[in-house]
Amino acid sequence: MFTIVLVLTLINPIAAFASITAYSDNEIGALNKFLSYGNNEEILDWDLTNPDSINEIVWEEIDGENHMVEINVSNMSITGKIDLSSCLYLDSVYFSNTDIQEVILPSNITSLSNTAFYNCHELEYVELNSTTLTIGSNTFRNCNNLKTLLNTDSITSIGANAFNGCVRPTFYGNNVSSVAKSYAAEKHFSFSTNRIVSEYCYIGIMTSSNIDFVDLTNSGTAYHTGYLTNQYGTFYADENGRIDYFTSIGTNNTAVISGTTAFDREIVYDVLYNNYSVSSENHAIGIIVCDYVDDEVINAKDYASLSRYVIGSNQYEEYCYDIDGDGEITDIDKAYFQEFFSATSHPALTLYTSWR
Repeated sequence: MFTIVLVLTLINPIAAFASITAYSDNEIGALNKFLSYGNNEEILDWDLTNPDSINEIVWEEIDGENHMVEINVSNMSITGKIDLSSCLYLDSVYFSNTDIQEVILPSNITSLSNTAFYNCHELEYVELNSTTLTIGSNTFRNCNNLKTLLNTDSITSIGANAFNGCVRPTFYGNNVSSVAKSYAAEKHFSFSTNRIVSEYCYIGIMTSSNIDFVDLTNSGTAYHTGYLTNQYGTFYADENGRIDYFTSIGTNNTAVISGTTAFDREIVYDVLYNNYSVSSENHAIGIIVCDYVDDEVINAKDYASLSRYVIGSNQYEEYCYDIDGDGEITDIDKAYFQEFFSATSHPALTLYTSWR
C-alpha cells in the first residue's frame, strides 16, 4: 500500500503540471490598468501573478483558457476607470458603493443585477456594448453624478427605480423607438442620437519649466492667443484663455494645443459627457511661449533674438515686443520679457528650460 502511494506521488505532479491553464492576457491587462488608478492597488491587494487567489473575481476555464466570469468589488473604496471590454465571458459585475468614475462593459453581458452600480456617487460614464441587455431594479440608483449612458439601443427592459436619484443623465442611441428613448422621455432625461459634443479647456502662460498647470483665478495669465487642434478643426482661446471645441462622446482623444509663439503640447483624455472640462480655470494647461529660435527650449538664445541694443545708450531695449501676441504692447509683455533678466549677470547669460 505504501509503495502504491509513493508511485502516485511521483506521477501526479507531472499530471497536475500538464493541466495548468493559462489566464487570458487581455483580461489580466485590463485588471492591471484598473489597479494603477489612485490607491486601487493598495486597497484591492491583488496578486495578478496568481489570479486564482483573488477573492473578488471568479474564473472559469473556457476553451482551454481561464476567463473572468464575475467581478465583485462592492463596498470598496476603489476609484477611476475600469475597461472590461476585453472580458469576453464576463456575465456578472458588482460595483455598488464604490467611487469608480467610468466603466466600459463587455459585449457578452446580457443583464445588470439590481445592485450592479447602486450608490456609485462618483460614476459619470457607462458604456454598454451588448446586443441585448436587461437592467434590473435599482441598478443605477443614487448614481447622482451619472451623465452619460452610451449605446442604449441594446436595452430591452429597465427595472423599477433603476435610475432613481440620477439627476439628468443623457442616453445616447440611434433608435428613436427604443426602450431607452421611451424611458428617457418618461423620466425627463435627455436622449440623443448625435454623439458630437462640446468640450472646453483653459490654457495659461507658464512662467517656470516646473509648472504644467496654471491657476488663472490666482495671478495666472491666460494665453488668449492660443488654440487647440483636433479632428474637427482648430478652435481659438477667448480673452480668458478658454477654448470651446467639438469632439465625439465616448472616445479617447489626443489634441494639440499651440499658439503663434508657443511650444506645442499634446493632451490625451476621455470624452465623458457634453460640456466636459478637460482643464478648469484654476487648473489651466500651462503653455510655454516665446521659443523664437524654435529649439524647444526657452533660453538666452530667445532673449538675444528679442533684445535690441539702443545705439549710444549702452542699454538694451526691453519694451517693444508683443510677447503674448495680442496685437498690443502692455505691462504683461514687459513683465514676461523681464523674466529673461538676472540681477547678477548679463541678461544673455540667463537660461530658461522648457517644460519638457
